[in-house]
Amino acid sequence: MRTLTNDPRDLEVLNLGSSATGHGPFVVRQEGYVRGREELGADRFFLRRDGVWVLNLAVCALPPDGQRAFFFESLGDVAALLEDLPTGPRVEPDIPPGLTRAAALAAFHRDDNLLWQRMTRASVHPLPGADSDRS
Repeated sequence: MRTLTNDPRDLEVLNLGSSATGHGPFVVRQEGYVRGREELGADRFFLRRDGVWVLNLAVCALPPDGQRAFFFESLGDVAALLEDLPTGPRVEPDIPPGLTRAAALAAFHRDDNLLWQRMTRASVHPLPGADSDRS
């Protein structure tokens, strides 16, 4: 398993397809482990609009307004953020204090979970300019 990076070739862009046109909003996710914390194993992370990778269970435990900080209106918005990211990722790898993994997982599958509702209909989109070759 790979460490988390800011390399566009390592991430997935999901079209949540809930806008009137069916294009967007989008979320960016990546699976990997946090450098220096390999013993904890790999997890999935979402990229917040401020350029920080956040543990998926922490994101899904947020109320809908908090989850919107992970939505990008267009693929161009995603690409623009990625261009400005430093080489090394900034990561919030932990579940919020007072929340267990089991409770976070239960929150992920709640009917009122905005991200989960939209992800069940999501499709994966390539990022413009991100080829899949890993030389």
